[in-house]
Amino acid sequence: MSKQRVYITSGVSGSGKSTYIKKHNLDSVSTDEIVENYAKENGFNYTEAFDEIQSRKLFGAINSIFFDNIIHNIKIPMFTLVFSNYLSDDIAGINLEAPLV
Repeated sequence: MSKQRVYITSGVSGSGKSTYIKKHNLDSVSTDEIVENYAKENGFNYTEAFDEIQSRKLFGAINSIFFDNIIHNIKIPMFTLVFSNYLSDDIAGINLEAPLV
């Protein structure tokens, strides 16, 4: 059975997660992308969207979309780098090898 490597990274803003993804030309799943899409759809900038999500208690919905995107990407044969500022530091640096479904 083929295996795919999934990297989960976590870090503070500005720590280099997005730079690493771009430098290595990797596909990614990111809560930041979900917030950016929310901002675009609602005419907000990122900070305004983040504040709106927080005030409306939408983090559960954001996380649900985030994990659905992870599952979708694990099912396709490509490297996927997964990152989120909302993930616990407890899982930072874990490399998972997931079988292709």
